[in-house]
Amino acid sequence: MKITLNKNADSVTPRRIMVQSFILCILLENVKIFDVMGASIKPIHVVMILSSLYCIVFEKMYIRDISIGILFLALPLLPLYRINDLTEWLKSYVIYALMCVFLATAMRYFIAEIQVNYKKHLKLLLFTIAFTQILGIIQFLRMNLYEDFWLRNIWGKYQFHRNQFGKSYGFYRAYSLFYEPSVFAWITFTAFSVLLFSEKEAISNKIRIPLLILDVVAMASSLSAAGFIVMLAIIFLFIFVRTPNLYKRIKGLFFVALALVLLVAFTDILKPLKRIFIELSIPGMSGYERVVTPMLYAKEALHNFPLFGRGLGQEGFVDAVGVIGRYKAVHNSIFGVIVHFGLSSLCLFIPAIVYAVKRIGENPKWVLLLINILGIYVSNGAFCSLDTFMFLVIIVAFGAIKTAKPVERNFRFYVG
Repeated sequence: MKITLNKNADSVTPRRIMVQSFILCILLENVKIFDVMGASIKPIHVVMILSSLYCIVFEKMYIRDISIGILFLALPLLPLYRINDLTEWLKSYVIYALMCVFLATAMRYFIAEIQVNYKKHLKLLLFTIAFTQILGIIQFLRMNLYEDFWLRNIWGKYQFHRNQFGKSYGFYRAYSLFYEPSVFAWITFTAFSVLLFSEKEAISNKIRIPLLILDVVAMASSLSAAGFIVMLAIIFLFIFVRTPNLYKRIKGLFFVALALVLLVAFTDILKPLKRIFIELSIPGMSGYERVVTPMLYAKEALHNFPLFGRGLGQEGFVDAVGVIGRYKAVHNSIFGVIVHFGLSSLCLFIPAIVYAVKRIGENPKWVLLLINILGIYVSNGAFCSLDTFMFLVIIVAFGAIKTAKPVERNFRFYVG
């Protein structure tokens, strides 16, 4: 991993404030500041708006970035002539537009700032997540030992979502500062993948190993079956791409597989993994509703609206597709994009695939971050949400460190 510094690395700059504020918004994921026309404004909204405005006014704009941003902004407008629920479309489009504007104006500078101060931003990210994990583990113990629902609706009137947790296998699931255990699992395997992706020049093993152990314990406290699967996939791929010697690679995979077999045979630690595979074949169960139902939903949507999809926010009884499944929506963001954009979703998928292939070609360990992103977007349907977008930005930014180039200021607009 190439880590670059410059003489201004220790100075406080707007870019540095932008990145650090973005990372600290993890702590406030379930906080709303105020409501506007039925929509809640969260800290991440404010940070993204201010970051985009700053870059538009004070940084130079790249014509390529702006052109791609305009293309993405135009896609949801294509089916507008037949949208039935314009209010819901508008709510979704405002969030979608904010994401597009941030990517087109601020993302390049977000990455550039992380390149300059990589170690500091990495430690801020990991210790911020570690703080939430410690809270989650303490919460798990207090709930299950003393029936003490600590941290429940901690933000009072500023709470964005009421906490959803419940029991799994006789234990209350930890959710820390987030609104449900699944989000706690996302943040945990995000830290896990970034730790394995980062080289020792960025973070020493004295810090890395305790944080990896903390990740595993926090994941166990969340009792997230999907989270366990993503974490196991990250471990297997890490061994595969990290070890060039074939014999050592096979040996490492063998010992991991042996450990899993022993855990399955003699403990209930991996019981959630057994459940998720069973659920894939039972309609109404969580696994089925996250994989099979969204696939059927996407097939039906493509049949009725092949080119431009159903349109943003059109998941009610408003068209020929109607509502399918227990969640009354597409609980899988990959299929969700297909449902909402139809074949025009290729304009989103193809650049994403090209970007991922390029990064993996430069650094095979980037596949760990790809699994991280897919784990988040496959396990929920909120692709048009700043919560999932926040994770996407952080993962891509920290994964782009090897090839990110510091941006020099000369012309106002730049082709590239």
